[in-house]
Amino acid sequence: MRRIRASVERVESLDVLINNAGVALYDDLGDRAAIEQSLAVNFYGTYGMTQAFLPLLTGPVDTEMSRDLDVPKASAESVARGILDGVEKGEDDIFPDPMSESLAESWRSSAAKALERQFAVLVAQPANS
Repeated sequence: MRRIRASVERVESLDVLINNAGVALYDDLGDRAAIEQSLAVNFYGTYGMTQAFLPLLTGPVDTEMSRDLDVPKASAESVARGILDGVEKGEDDIFPDPMSESLAESWRSSAAKALERQFAVLVAQPANS
């Protein structure tokens, strides 16, 4: 957790968090130590990274989960309204709060979004073309 906190302190803003750390233990599942190691890395490690970087990834919503975050928060009602409006409009990507909206254009013009569009065209083509 100390390494995670140190990483968060070095990052000013974040659009995407990729956590590719993991272990594939092929040991006997009856071995409690192997199971604990797998959970520690693959579950709790991912959970810790997500929790630590979450305030940098999207705008916090004013809920019980974020009550201890000392940052401006969007109301749950306004976020729900923004999500439903986006679904109604058929939007591919929905940015329902002021903080995430500030990242919308950089996401829409990103290499990851361009790749998504290319794959969507491939998937939409008939198999025999």
